[in-house]
Amino acid sequence: TGVQTCALPILRPPRKNDVRVLLMMDVGGSMDPFARLVSRLFSAAHSSGGFRELKPYYFHNCVYDKVWRHNEQRFREVTPTMELFAKYKKDWKLIVLGDAAMAPYELHSKIGSIHANYGETGIDWLRRLRNHFEYSVWLNPNPDYGWSYFATTVDIRREFNNRMFPMTIAGLEKSMKALRDQNI
Repeated sequence: TGVQTCALPILRPPRKNDVRVLLMMDVGGSMDPFARLVSRLFSAAHSSGGFRELKPYYFHNCVYDKVWRHNEQRFREVTPTMELFAKYKKDWKLIVLGDAAMAPYELHSKIGSIHANYGETGIDWLRRLRNHFEYSVWLNPNPDYGWSYFATTVDIRREFNNRMFPMTIAGLEKSMKALRDQNI
């Protein structure tokens, strides 16, 4: 019985990327030197199909009660941060990008920012964001060997359960893995 069989390939449709990302970016001040790099990085990720949806918002130094979608409109077109919780469900991935280096009162005082409503501290807002989203990371453009020099960077890293990563190739790989597996 010299009959030969041929295994047919099983054809499957390509997998769809279902990752939705809320990107919160610190702008201004000490983040100015990184603005071009950050813009290029996330433009490339978005245009390559790396995410199903990518929604960027901006803040200065720390997320408070208001954020904005377009940095040029930061004082005219603000979004109350509380609206983000209704608009973006827990299954969205949260990436916060910033150097986390600021005066301690900007993170720990209810009157820490001239942009804030003074009802809560910056760390309260960060905690609320981190608790809302099932998966979250913080990307820091500064080299990780210098993070311990800023008390606020140490505090934010602790608040994010040590899920702060440098904005390097290795750091980006680790952060993407962390967004897939919250136990890292």
